[in-house]
Amino acid sequence: MTLSQTVSNTKLWSTSLAPQGEDKFREERERLRSTFLNFREASSYLSMEIRKDLPELTVHDISHLDALWEIGSMIVGENYIINPAEAFVLGGAILLHDLSMSVAAIEGGYKSIKEDQRWSDLVIFEYQNKYDRLPSKEEISNPESELQKKSLFNLLRQIHAENAEKLAFMSFSSSDGAPLFLIGDVEIRQTFGRIIGLIAHSHWWSITEVEKNFGRVIGAPHWCPTEWTIDPLKLACILRVADASHLDARRAPTFLKAFTNLSFESAKHWIFQEKLNKPYLGDDALVFTSGRSFKLAEASSWWLCLDTLRTADRELRSVDALFAEKGYQRFSARRIAGVDTPERLASYVHTEGWLPINAMVHVTDLPSIIQSIGGKELYGDQPLVAIRELVQNACDAIRARRAYENRDIDFGKIIVKLTEEKKEEFWLEVIDTGIGMSQRVLTEFLLDFGRSFWGSPQMQEELPGLLSSGIKPTGKYGIGFFSVFMISEQVQIATRRSDSAARDTLVMEFSSGLQGRPILRPAEKYEQLIDGGTHVRLRLKKKPYGENGILFSRNDEDGDSETSLKKVTQLICPALDADLFIVEKGVEEKILSASDWQYMNGEEFLNRSRVKIQMTEARKKGIEKFKKRAAANLRPLIEKNGEVVGRAFITTGYALITESEDYLSGVVTVGSLEACRLSGICGVLVGQPTRASREDAKPIVSSATLKLWAEEQAGLVPNLWKSAVEQAACAQYIWMCGGETKNLPICINQGKWMSAEEIAALVDLPTTIIIIDHFTVDYDFKRLESYELDGNVFITRTSGIPGLLQARSVRWPRNMLTNFHSGGAELPETLFGSVIQAIAKAWKVSVKDIKHGNKFGHEKEMKVGNIGKKDLIASALKIIKANK
Repeated sequence: MTLSQTVSNTKLWSTSLAPQGEDKFREERERLRSTFLNFREASSYLSMEIRKDLPELTVHDISHLDALWEIGSMIVGENYIINPAEAFVLGGAILLHDLSMSVAAIEGGYKSIKEDQRWSDLVIFEYQNKYDRLPSKEEISNPESELQKKSLFNLLRQIHAENAEKLAFMSFSSSDGAPLFLIGDVEIRQTFGRIIGLIAHSHWWSITEVEKNFGRVIGAPHWCPTEWTIDPLKLACILRVADASHLDARRAPTFLKAFTNLSFESAKHWIFQEKLNKPYLGDDALVFTSGRSFKLAEASSWWLCLDTLRTADRELRSVDALFAEKGYQRFSARRIAGVDTPERLASYVHTEGWLPINAMVHVTDLPSIIQSIGGKELYGDQPLVAIRELVQNACDAIRARRAYENRDIDFGKIIVKLTEEKKEEFWLEVIDTGIGMSQRVLTEFLLDFGRSFWGSPQMQEELPGLLSSGIKPTGKYGIGFFSVFMISEQVQIATRRSDSAARDTLVMEFSSGLQGRPILRPAEKYEQLIDGGTHVRLRLKKKPYGENGILFSRNDEDGDSETSLKKVTQLICPALDADLFIVEKGVEEKILSASDWQYMNGEEFLNRSRVKIQMTEARKKGIEKFKKRAAANLRPLIEKNGEVVGRAFITTGYALITESEDYLSGVVTVGSLEACRLSGICGVLVGQPTRASREDAKPIVSSATLKLWAEEQAGLVPNLWKSAVEQAACAQYIWMCGGETKNLPICINQGKWMSAEEIAALVDLPTTIIIIDHFTVDYDFKRLESYELDGNVFITRTSGIPGLLQARSVRWPRNMLTNFHSGGAELPETLFGSVIQAIAKAWKVSVKDIKHGNKFGHEKEMKVGNIGKKDLIASALKIIKANK
């Protein structure tokens, strides 16, 4: 491997290891140079492993390592000289400092990683963070894919510096079993390996640790000139400032970013680095400028850029202070230009459409902050959220009373009431027969934004034994109540503990929202609660049926131009586990019975589903007919312990959207109330929240239960959907849920739809199969007058997964369901996966055999058929039968 110009053009290289004119130490210099070039070549291969294990990291390959020579040379300046031995050590430390961020660079590989105690700590943290539980021993050893990636990412980042210290002496096995080392020259490895490793490790230390550990100059090797001494402090400082300052677009190539799946945090790093030009030296500062401006949506990346440049600035300043104190020759670059204020940096690293300002956060208007954070900023412009949160609080209180007083599972009543007490003065009320609140809970928890009573030590004091009862309240963030101020400024809360007397009822009143102080007083006789619980009254700021009122309909949201308190409450509470009554226009009506969604008439149950179409009278009739047919496909999802975690059926969803489709959406509930939507599954799945606003949730159904339900649905789909296209859309969701698609059509071959079972039964299936994505046929081939596909070509969905869970913060079921099919071999989520499985059966090989012999990647120019006498070329996938 030849040395890149990035390195060879630097002053650090050209004055040290590069060939010199008349050189009396040519032989010694050449030995170091050739050894380094071989060292660099071996390291370049190892650096490629970093992207395989940590694909979200910015570039850490040989281009990054070479760039540190360039950045380092710029920082130290034209007149800074290091001798050849120092250049070899510095170059070696540059090569090793990040190489251990891959499994291949860890001695013992994955086995060693999983034996590290820090691995267990990280896996336990990830499981607690995601599932709120401790993992099993098996899960610690073999965590699910997503959590394993996160744990591996964090562990490699933690240990890469310390492992860099060992890497020079780590052997790799060649094909004949002989040991291979990054530094091939044994004598040079023994002479320099330790100090190279220490300097590489030191980039993770504080500057104080660097000074403490590198206090002495090291003498030259016996075969080198005496003056080729090595100053590790100087070299360690060059490495740390160069590494901290390499932040330009070479670290984050735009094209590479285009096909890298990045988390939000990783994306911020990529975005700011891909915009930065190479720095230049201006006076005593490194000057960073941007090639493109940061738009408003990229503001977080700009601030991260500022923080990162400030880190580099601190490194340069600390090294400069150290060198000045010790009398060392100081580097030319001693700071980063413009990082003292955001406004100044913006003159170098530009913004577009927004202005960074140097401001500190002050909480001077706490009521406004609470109203904002606990209102629209959290929940959006959704007035119904207030009803949902109040009903949710009522449900938690009823569940607590059931557990605390050992009540029946159907105990409890909630009333939602809307009255016009004066002309155009509307009041919304939510009343429950729950556990109620003491004065302590009312004042210390209800009014303490972000502090939840549930699960607190105070709960154990007030309600001993409640926590051990296994109660799982939905409220845990302590913010839901404040949503009431989105729709009301005049709020009244009457409450009493269920085990106290009626005269102990307390009333808290807000007369001007959060701007004034609430008043706490004993209840008047007429306000006292007879059976304990809580009664919340809100005077609405807007008319219920007016724009943005609680009963305002936008027509496309609930499928009707008129709505009512009954309808919106049923939609909000599709799976309530308490009796629910509404009072509207003076009439009380029971609209839900506790947990009736589990057993009620199917058509009635579907009336609680949202309709996602523009409603007309003709469409209304079509929807009603659809509900009658769909009701027969409803099936419960029941876990082994008897818990009902859903009731639903498979439908076409977003996998097939047409103008004429009758489409009902399913919901995921949190604490019995609607959280987010489902596409492809109509009905109810019980979930757990993934965000404080509870508008995102993840179903709690186990993979085994979901699989059984999905496979039962495979046999029911033809009762509801007749065309092959519709049935294939349903098959997509069944496959995503882990079920076998059975007799449902999943692909087209020679103009005929075929099911997985039909493919598996083929005895003369060709040994090479070509798969075309349906999008290619529907759009790319549409303009062709006529064409004929080859007999081994199958058409199916290979890309574009339809979103099943309509949530922002979690993807489901993929994040839960892996390795479903065929003996643990993970398959694509698209119908392509089902086709692969069927082909494996037809060939009588395992899916693992097929996966081992095929890359499953699209080839852009593949013959798939004929257009007259010409070949029809398209992007497609090729599957070749594996030799057993």
